[in-house]
Amino acid sequence: MNTAKITNSTGHSSVAGQIKRVVRLNIGLNNNPYDAVDIVSLLNFLKVEVDRADVVDGEYNGDCEPTLVVTALTHHHPILFDAIVESMTEDMTQECIAYKIGGKGVLKYTPSFDGERYEFDERYFL
Repeated sequence: MNTAKITNSTGHSSVAGQIKRVVRLNIGLNNNPYDAVDIVSLLNFLKVEVDRADVVDGEYNGDCEPTLVVTALTHHHPILFDAIVESMTEDMTQECIAYKIGGKGVLKYTPSFDGERYEFDERYFL
């Protein structure tokens, strides 16, 4: 798998006959009970085929936070993928997880978050 060669944020598997979408996630590692290796394993288990995963210095609410940046492919419909990410926010004790699917950016908050919610901003997406 090589997501770098996929155009228009989608690909097609001629073998499986499925459209696969490119997804990118920014997952904070502060306050997260899982490490990068566990998160990548979980994503692969959930049929999100990880192509690349790097831990970089990110920022959340003005503070430095190590962030797992994942590039992957998935056949999941965007609505189902959104539900998967929402579940991940809860399991990973994150206020929110930023992601892009098919080129559209989303900042997905955990359902219990009651603070100010921001819109996805490309400037902060790694």
